[in-house]
Amino acid sequence: MNNLMQLMLHCAMNGGNAEQALRDMATTNPMVAQALKMVDGKSPAEVNQIAANMARERGMTTDSIKQQILQIAGMKR
Repeated sequence: MNNLMQLMLHCAMNGGNAEQALRDMATTNPMVAQALKMVDGKSPAEVNQIAANMARERGMTTDSIKQQILQIAGMKR
């Protein structure tokens, strides 16, 4: 949850620019840096496929992860 709140704060500070917020986070968070390397130069469809594969490896779906994030952020109950 801490990373989600950090991302939301960075995003708000960057005028809603999530990409810049992630790049800022990557300077101090090795996991974010690795994730950005994985998706660099990929199309949105390829990024979605990577996310789906990673979720499936963990016994989840991208939809279930999205719902958890929305609940943590207080955007859905």
